[in-house]
Amino acid sequence: MTNPGQPSSVEERLNRLENLVLNVGETMLTQNNSFATLTTINERLAEKTTDHDNTLATLIERLNEKTTDYDNTLATLAAINERLAEKTTDHDNTLATLTERLAEKTSDYDNTLATLTAITQQLNEKTSGHDNTLATLTAITQQLNEKTSEHHNNIDVLVANIIQLTESVNDLKNTVDIQTININSLSAEIAKITEQAAQDRQQAAIDRQEWRNRIDQILNYLRDRNGGSSPP
Repeated sequence: MTNPGQPSSVEERLNRLENLVLNVGETMLTQNNSFATLTTINERLAEKTTDHDNTLATLIERLNEKTTDYDNTLATLAAINERLAEKTTDHDNTLATLTERLAEKTSDYDNTLATLTAITQQLNEKTSGHDNTLATLTAITQQLNEKTSEHHNNIDVLVANIIQLTESVNDLKNTVDIQTININSLSAEIAKITEQAAQDRQQAAIDRQEWRNRIDQILNYLRDRNGGSSPP
């Protein structure tokens, strides 16, 4: 005897397989969209990293320029200090000469005293000028120290931003790796389902052929019973 419900069961199995393939296709489409979004985010992060690198290069270049200016200022200060030392030596030599002349020329004491007074006034003027120069140099040094501190703060902030950006990139890479693993697993599952569907189609074809053969056998049996004529 035949099983009348078997063809219906095969059709239901085929319908379930078709629905399963559709669901898998929709899942793959969603995964592909997610992967495309992650790729776009990765490209934007790469652009941001390039911008930060360019900003860091600009800051380093400016810091080098400021450092060069600072070195030039130090060289100028050294030259001024050297000139001050030379002037001090000249003043010491002048005082020694004046002292020697005072000892030799006691009769010219008044004239020498007037000369010493004039020289002393000039020395006071030079000393006042030196004091003003030192005050100016102190102010310049203070400004350079403030600029250097500001550059250090900017570099610290930039380094912190780069570290945070690097962590974000690493997190994104981990997410992409996880999505890749999920996609590979899903692809393997789809391949397995596809293989099973092919086997089920092959089995369904065999079942249909067997069913046709049985129907033909029944028709032949009925025809033989009716004396070779077709069944009513």
